[in-house]
Amino acid sequence: MAFQPVRERVQHLANRLVYGKRATPYEVVSSFADRVGGTYSTEDVLPRMAQIVAAGTGAARADVWLRVGTELRLAARWPDDDGRLAPSPGLPSADDELPPIAGADGAFPVRHRGELLGAIAVAMPPAEPLDLTKDKLIADMAAQAGLVLRNVRLIEELRASRERLVFAQDAERRRIERNIHDGAQQQLVALAVRMRLVGSILQSDAGKAQEVLAQAEGDLTEA
Repeated sequence: MAFQPVRERVQHLANRLVYGKRATPYEVVSSFADRVGGTYSTEDVLPRMAQIVAAGTGAARADVWLRVGTELRLAARWPDDDGRLAPSPGLPSADDELPPIAGADGAFPVRHRGELLGAIAVAMPPAEPLDLTKDKLIADMAAQAGLVLRNVRLIEELRASRERLVFAQDAERRRIERNIHDGAQQQLVALAVRMRLVGSILQSDAGKAQEVLAQAEGDLTEA
């Protein structure tokens, strides 16, 4: 009973000496597991994941990549430059293999049931390279992040599907507008001209007027 409190104090002091103000690897993984369980929204969970990785490893930069279709896209970065994530070209990813990520000292695939869903990549400062402890920490977080990235990807795919539907609906509306303008509208204009012609020739040439009326009836039916 006396030894346990002393052990905890010594462990806390040792962690401070080794990690400074940085959280221990166990604290990082525990914090990540607790928070992604429902604390953060879908839009916030990937930036928080990048922040936790950077805080736990001392990385100069931590990136979270999300696989959409057949390519990886940069979804979150820490530090995030005041929320302005610069657009980055996607990386082709075929056969569920993680492609090389430029500028990263370490890249760790995130999988769920064997399917590649994304990656966690870090860039370390020169004075603090990636070691076995940090390597294992990020690998453990990547192992836990599979279901999170799957949920985020499903939402991204749903958003993309909605955008495609909206685009298709707009295209269909424009097609209908063109058909009305170039089809029925022109036919009705021509019909109005024929009716005015009937009015002008009705007294002078009744036979011609009847002929124009018959043509107008056909035009009206078609319109």
